[in-house]
Amino acid sequence: MFFAAGAIINGRIVVRVGVHRLINTAYALLIPTALMLCVISIAAGGQPIIWLYLPVLALTLSSFMFLMPNLNTAALEPMGELAGTASSLTGAGRIAGGALLGAAVDSQVTNSTTPFAMAIVIFALGAIASVIWAERGQRAATRLP
Repeated sequence: MFFAAGAIINGRIVVRVGVHRLINTAYALLIPTALMLCVISIAAGGQPIIWLYLPVLALTLSSFMFLMPNLNTAALEPMGELAGTASSLTGAGRIAGGALLGAAVDSQVTNSTTPFAMAIVIFALGAIASVIWAERGQRAATRLP
């Protein structure tokens, strides 16, 4: 339900605030909620109370519905006429990478939510680092003659 709500709301908000501002806002929601998942999970010995963990997980996952389409849009802005082809290639890469990372995390999850919560934090921080790195590279490229 939160994914669907996030997708519908995203379409309306992105028009008003712009893609880059929405990405920054989504990361500002993702990181604290992901960290809260870790704290809740670790404090409960890996087996948190579902009614405490689930709402935070819902907020964390719904922030992905703001990030995924908007990060794709931002990445494909410079592609112009090749955006459809580029979208197919990046989509295939995301699916393959996600499957590998998901399998690695899945192998660590047994009877504790802690590995899952920690993976979300690690992957979110990696995503932010990637965005910062890509934006720096794009800014440097636009300054070249």
